[in-house]
Amino acid sequence: MKASKTSSSDDDGQPKHYINSLFMKWLLEWKDDAARKELKTQYSYAKVLLMFLRQIQYAEGQAHG
Repeated sequence: MKASKTSSSDDDGQPKHYINSLFMKWLLEWKDDAARKELKTQYSYAKVLLMFLRQIQYAEGQAHG
């Protein structure tokens, strides 16, 4: 699986960010599993996923403008 662009820097000085899509897939599976089991950890997994998605959106916004 490819990593999504999202931290570090490029030759032109623009930041690049990389979020491992496999790790995000695992987080989603763990969150869903925790939700099925009605565990509170589902909320922690959801927070991390949301943080990653916000980083991706921010990085895409920086890349386009």
